[in-house]
Amino acid sequence: MRWMGLLFHTLPAFIRGRGGVHVGLLPQTLASDPRFGLGIGALFAAVANSYITNSIIPNTGELSLTDLINLVGTCMILLTLIESAISLYIFENQGKHELARKYDRYSFIIILTLYILLNVALAVAAIA
Repeated sequence: MRWMGLLFHTLPAFIRGRGGVHVGLLPQTLASDPRFGLGIGALFAAVANSYITNSIIPNTGELSLTDLINLVGTCMILLTLIESAISLYIFENQGKHELARKYDRYSFIIILTLYILLNVALAVAAIA
């Protein structure tokens, strides 16, 4: 039962720490400064978090759970930056404002759901 406490204390911290970048998909598409600024800031924070985490945990020569969770978080941050660039392209170059907004909403739901499911799957796989 000790692992349940670990799961319910560490997993929400990782989700809150990396999940905040998904909020960057909510501003209007034309507001590129907050969308990209939040993503780039989160990317630097993710790299710093990985560095700090790796300095605290002893080196085993293998990928640990924290390494995998940091990797998933960093990939999701990069995915949101790519999504923002595509949405901005749809908005500015093609002039399809409503399509860009729908793309943002669906991407927000899909990316956030994928992020949470991947983290839960990693935690469950680590327990098993």
